[in-house]
Amino acid sequence: MRLLPFKQAVHFPILCYGSIRVRCADGKIIISPQFVRKGILKIGVDPTGYRTCGVTTLTLLNNSTIFINGSVKVYQGATVLTGRNASLIFGDEVTIGDRAEIICMEKIELGRHSGLTWECQMTDFASHPVLDRISGELHPMTKPVFVGEYCWIGNRTTIMPGTRIPNRTIVASNSLLNKDYIQKGLKPYSLIGGIPAVTLRENIERIYK
Repeated sequence: MRLLPFKQAVHFPILCYGSIRVRCADGKIIISPQFVRKGILKIGVDPTGYRTCGVTTLTLLNNSTIFINGSVKVYQGATVLTGRNASLIFGDEVTIGDRAEIICMEKIELGRHSGLTWECQMTDFASHPVLDRISGELHPMTKPVFVGEYCWIGNRTTIMPGTRIPNRTIVASNSLLNKDYIQKGLKPYSLIGGIPAVTLRENIERIYK
C-alpha cells in the first residue's frame, strides 16, 4: 500500500493516533508541495481527551484521490471513504470531528478553516436510483458537495448530495442540508438550521481567536 510518493513520504506528513484502519485499493493522497511537512495530516486525533470513539477508518477505492491543501485533522472514530474516481478536497486548517462520516463518490470540497463537528454526516451519494414516474426523469445518484471557507457545521448535521454553502456559514446542530444555498442567495455570515435548513439569522460570525 502506497498512499504518497517517496519524496513526500520521507517527511512523515501523515501521523496516525490510536486505533486506525486503512484500506487502499489504488487510491492516493496528494499533498500540495508547499504544505509537505511532518504531521500536515493527522488521523485519529483525540481532540478532547474525554470521548472514547473507537476506530478511525480511511478507505480509498480505485483511482480515488484525497487532496490535502494545508493542515487537516481527522478526529478519533471518524470515517472517510472515497469511491472509484472520486475527489475529496481539503483546504487548510480543516477538521473532521470525532465519529463524523464522509462518503465521497464523485466530488466533495471543504474550504480552508471549515470543519465538521462530532457525529456529522456528509455525502455526495444517494444509495439508490430514484425515478420520477411522471416526467420519467432518473435522478442522478451523485452530485458534488461544496462547503466554503470558515464554515462551522454543528454536531449531528447531515449534508446531502448537491449541497453548496458560501463562506462564513454557521450551521446549527441536528440540521439537514440538501440544496444549493449559494444559488438560493444565502449570504456569507449567515446562520442556517432545521430540517431542511433555512436561514435563521444574518450578519453573524464565529470568532476563531
